[in-house]
Amino acid sequence: MVPRACDNNSAKRSIVLSNFHITMKHSSCECGCHHYTPIVIILFALLFLLKSMGLASSEMVGVVWPILVGLVGIIKLSEHKCDCC
Repeated sequence: MVPRACDNNSAKRSIVLSNFHITMKHSSCECGCHHYTPIVIILFALLFLLKSMGLASSEMVGVVWPILVGLVGIIKLSEHKCDCC
């Protein structure tokens, strides 16, 4: 099952996988608000990596991970107010 790209004149690109049709919007947005969520997810992964390596205590992880999850939620809510895209 190989994806096929269907090009058209609009700013959207369609990918067809067997019976499924997925439409993605190409964004040429240059604002920084779209980079916050991946950064927080990387921090979340690093936190658990440090804990598994013994460089972070369980107490610290227990305090920090809910904060990171809350930040992702706040960021996702604020992305809807982005005027650039």
